[in-house]
Amino acid sequence: MKHNVKVLHVGPDIEARGGIASVLYGLNEHTPLFARLGYDFDFLPTTAKLPTGFFDKTILFIGALVRLICKLVRSDIDIVHIHTAIRGSLIRKSVLAWACVLARTPYVFQIHNGAFVPNYLAQSAAAQYCIRKILGRAASVIVLSRSSWDAIVNLQLVAPGKCHVVFNGIADPLKGKSLEHDKFKERIIVTFLGLISAAKGVPSLISAVAAMRKDLPAFSVRLAGIGDIKSLRDAIDANKVNGIVTYVGWLNGEEKAAALAATDIFVLPSRSEGFSVAIVEAMAYGVAIVSTAIPGVVDAIRDSVDGILTRPDDIPALTAALEKLVQDSSERNRLGDSARQRYLDTFTFDLMATRLAQVYEVARSELKPGSLHEAN
Repeated sequence: MKHNVKVLHVGPDIEARGGIASVLYGLNEHTPLFARLGYDFDFLPTTAKLPTGFFDKTILFIGALVRLICKLVRSDIDIVHIHTAIRGSLIRKSVLAWACVLARTPYVFQIHNGAFVPNYLAQSAAAQYCIRKILGRAASVIVLSRSSWDAIVNLQLVAPGKCHVVFNGIADPLKGKSLEHDKFKERIIVTFLGLISAAKGVPSLISAVAAMRKDLPAFSVRLAGIGDIKSLRDAIDANKVNGIVTYVGWLNGEEKAAALAATDIFVLPSRSEGFSVAIVEAMAYGVAIVSTAIPGVVDAIRDSVDGILTRPDDIPALTAALEKLVQDSSERNRLGDSARQRYLDTFTFDLMATRLAQVYEVARSELKPGSLHEAN
């Protein structure tokens, strides 16, 4: 009898807030798809659903480590898929990776942060050595963009054949529906989804909105996410855009779907991205996008084809891009249609699942002798 290979995903709680949690939530929602591909999923959270203090984080992590060791000892899993960002996340996940090494269980190490290489180069020689060992012992390393692949391989952190680009994918929110643009909207809606921070370009966005011409069609800017809300509100007050810019809190599930369905322009002027799930979500809804020409984003958005890309912190260019799309409905529709097709061609969940299954096949070849699933 043929058995599926058991894959344990290790990362934040699937209902937590953030990009990695969103990816894990999608994987959990599509476990039947992966079962048909020959892989059964389980999930081991290393952090809580909501932010906690250092002590609580430590207790949760120790508990996750103990549960992982128990599963490894009992041979309950065949492959461990470790999801990491940088800094503290990388330290914690490295400890879990060493547990896999000692148990001779193959693991896939997925890097979700586009600043991984700069962070690595800023570490001490000892820390760099440990990171190289963790990456070198992985059955496969997954990155989210071609630029990340180039940087990691060029530094010889991972052999080219063991490093794989797997773009984040999402289920089609318009499946079975045709994309229709509202040509007679009284107010253009601009939406930002993400961490409320300088790294995501929020101060630049507020400054750009304040600088936009007053003779434009009516528009409003809605920011959703978590982060430095006080600084955001201070910036809104200081730039006198209270009547235009609104903070709507954290959106998830149906609330986020409704917000994106009503959006005309999606804006994400980040300084750094791994690979933005929010941008892919906007593309799936056929929304015109304004973002920055940085690694990760350029893998998704082609400048002047699927959206408009500017340099990070270039407020005049960001202002001009927003002005252009606010006043030109035909250009919004053209970019939105192209973004939608780009999503269908490259970033559907089915495409991501197929690519992940290929990566697991590489890890599967490293299953230890005697494994229940090795002979399948």
